[in-house]
Amino acid sequence: MAGQQSLNATFFAFKKRENGGVLIGASVFYAIALIVSYAVVVGVAWLLLGGPSFMTWYNELAAAQARGETSSAMPPNMGGLLLFIPVMFIWVFLLFILFAAYESACVRWMIRGDKSAPLNLHFGADMWRTYGTYWFWLVYSIVSCIIFFVATFVVGLVASAAGDVGAWITLAAVPVLLVAWLYTTVRLSPASATSIGIGEFAPFKAWRVSSGRFWALFGSYLLLFVIYIIVLTIVSMVVLGSYYAQIFGGLDWTLAQTDPESFMRQYEQASLQAAQNLFATPLSTALYIGGQLLIYAVAIVFYVLWFGVQSRAVQAALEDGKIERAAAPS
Repeated sequence: MAGQQSLNATFFAFKKRENGGVLIGASVFYAIALIVSYAVVVGVAWLLLGGPSFMTWYNELAAAQARGETSSAMPPNMGGLLLFIPVMFIWVFLLFILFAAYESACVRWMIRGDKSAPLNLHFGADMWRTYGTYWFWLVYSIVSCIIFFVATFVVGLVASAAGDVGAWITLAAVPVLLVAWLYTTVRLSPASATSIGIGEFAPFKAWRVSSGRFWALFGSYLLLFVIYIIVLTIVSMVVLGSYYAQIFGGLDWTLAQTDPESFMRQYEQASLQAAQNLFATPLSTALYIGGQLLIYAVAIVFYVLWFGVQSRAVQAALEDGKIERAAAPS
């Protein structure tokens, strides 16, 4: 029974709901917006970097590196390259806003049945709460790294003073630190869904949501991760199998041990040739783009499943009274 409940939480996003189609609609419009954004940034890059002249420079640079040569040739349009840098920053910012609109739309629907507009995406307060959690996770990652390195440094000092048992102290401390990080990360994982569920930016209240649910959350994440890796591997083999076959099929693997430098040059030449073959004809280009879209589609499905796990945890916490709605839905 417990296992069935765990599976129900893992695939909570697939639960049949009245007036459904919201998750599919949000996913479709998110995918379309994502494709349009990529097309726009590629078009801007083509204009700013000089288009054909930049590609000629890039191919010549790649070919020189594959031959083991160095090239001092500068890009044909340095001004455009420098201008493209702030364009990329703006684009990345808009991508995160788009993803926050998508995530908040999905989570709002799964927690309390609120539909979003326009295009089934949400651009209101919940979106900004979700976007804020992305910064929360960035700060959390930085602080975690600092704590980990400081802790390992202290452990190293203690281990060096402990003599022969120092190595055992180090071997025991690193897994303990990693387990502590994993535990904390899983406990805080429903941060954005919690902020949406209670109607205020409160990522640390995710700790209440995950109270008593660590193993359920961890098991759901692990199951989704394993399934995702299996599906992604199969799709990637179908989409990029011929590409990697071109690269690895012609390599002299004996050079990997006898002459690693020559082996790497051979690998780079094969990679360059395989990449050029991908775009040699309109058909091969279309097939490659279609394959990439399929890989993105797989990722989007698992995004929704991931949102579902967190939404179910928040919904259960609201039902249990661990957290309370602080504001009217927005």
